[in-house]
Amino acid sequence: MRFIFKTKYDQDVNVTRHGGDRFWYSLLIIGMLFMPLLIDDFYLGEISYICILAIAGIGLMILSGYTGLASLGHAAFLGIGAYTHAFLLTHGIPFILSIPIVIIVSFLVGAIIGIPILRLSGMYLAIATLALCFIAEHVFIRWEHFTGGNRGLAVPYEEIFGISLTNSAVFYYLCLFFLIISMFAAINILRSPTGRAFVAIRDSEIAAQSLGVNLGIYKALSFAISGAFTGLAGALLAHYIGYLAPDIFNIFLSLTLLLLIVVGGMGSLHGTIF
Repeated sequence: MRFIFKTKYDQDVNVTRHGGDRFWYSLLIIGMLFMPLLIDDFYLGEISYICILAIAGIGLMILSGYTGLASLGHAAFLGIGAYTHAFLLTHGIPFILSIPIVIIVSFLVGAIIGIPILRLSGMYLAIATLALCFIAEHVFIRWEHFTGGNRGLAVPYEEIFGISLTNSAVFYYLCLFFLIISMFAAINILRSPTGRAFVAIRDSEIAAQSLGVNLGIYKALSFAISGAFTGLAGALLAHYIGYLAPDIFNIFLSLTLLLLIVVGGMGSLHGTIF
């Protein structure tokens, strides 16, 4: 383990911690770029799924790992992102426009849900988010005009610049692209004043409040940002699955995301991917 003695403020706000990070991550990205040439379509699809889960894990890590707010209902945001994306594509909205709309919708839903839920803390917050997961699953079943109900919703075959997403290599590169963008976005959020407020809340709510951090606003913002990342992952998951059904976005998927960030290390973005 390398311990870094920081002597300049620039070291604290750099995207990477040291030269070793830059070297190994560059090597990893180069290896990932050549992955379609080395493995067959099945394993390429599995790595695409890993990239999707990693994006959702980044969202949950911001909420739980950096703000200290437990969530057992993040599968709901995956479902919101997936169904919103499929609904927009079905009604003629192109992929390029659908993705930003999904992110905005997931952000707003996260903020709306977060405002009342985040009055709770600890075990009670975890129970409330668990209830959110069950409520979302029933909404997906009952709102047949939007989700298709129990009969499900087919995700339209989509093209980007004339290239079909059914091609496993194209879809892999798309997932990898969004994962890299999500990682850089998360790093920049966490090294901003907003991210520092999140960490302050995690470490001590009383100390953070005494320093002028508005707990309610920043908790709701953390929930909204987390929802936006997870909604993006849901949109990609819709293409990976191909046909959406309400029982996909259940408590077991939420627990998978939670285990992902716990095993990877709470408060570690790169641990989420590994």
